[in-house]
Amino acid sequence: MRKFGAGFLVLLCFLGACSGSNPELVDLTNPAFYTQGMPKFEPTLKNVIKRSTHVATLSVVSRQPYDDNRMLYTFKVESLLAGELTDEHITVLGGKSFYQDDETYLLFLSLASFPSWPRDIFVPYNLFNFRVTNGEDIDCLQEAGNEEAGRERLFVKPFKEPEHNRLSFIKDYVKTHSKSMQKPELATRTWDTDSLLKNSDVVIEIMPTRIEPGNPYVNYVEFEVTSIFKGDISSEAMFLPSTLEVNHKYVIFLKGDEQEGYDLTAREGVFPQGTAEYENFLSTWQNK
Repeated sequence: MRKFGAGFLVLLCFLGACSGSNPELVDLTNPAFYTQGMPKFEPTLKNVIKRSTHVATLSVVSRQPYDDNRMLYTFKVESLLAGELTDEHITVLGGKSFYQDDETYLLFLSLASFPSWPRDIFVPYNLFNFRVTNGEDIDCLQEAGNEEAGRERLFVKPFKEPEHNRLSFIKDYVKTHSKSMQKPELATRTWDTDSLLKNSDVVIEIMPTRIEPGNPYVNYVEFEVTSIFKGDISSEAMFLPSTLEVNHKYVIFLKGDEQEGYDLTAREGVFPQGTAEYENFLSTWQNK
């Protein structure tokens, strides 16, 4: 049996510690005064990987307002470190002045997929808003900038050991721990009316009477129920796609209940009056 020297065993222990332990953080500050995305947990690199659905390096392509404090950023995925994507561009909900053009970021993301929204969005873990400079160096956003006040963004090195503040180290670390990551739950997509009907708890025809702006994707819609095709409902308001208009009729397919609330069964779960889907559904229903 082959014998190994003490030096070799020490080396194995060292390598194991480097790949399995958590790199030690400095005291970091959340640059946002709000929380979003992930529930509270001990902020370590291992824990944030475990609670992410995707880890990637990205660069800003465009942005649009989401609310008073946040923007919807379109990012180009430069490198996907963990998770699965089919598109090289993704939408990220982030702070108003967090991300700038001509910079690269390393973000730990949680995918949010809602049937009432037209597309998936990604929510970053705000404490780990990492920027990549010179293709390798990592720093972390601590304070958002303010153009009106003339205040620049503030970054610090996130880890105490200099070798941990490098993209190559984090890539290897993510690869080692990526099997523990969250699996995203995706909103259903279907064009099959029979499947929509079968999988819905409530199917109704509504006419919006009042709409309050929500965000670029959904509004708070108050409505009159003009027909009930399946189930029962007492709710007369909910968040629905921003494409709905007052005094127009829609057949909507819903999952949920009065206690937990309702959402669309699928992203195609709204049939506007005048469309082929709307007319075909009513014709099929009347001939049953």
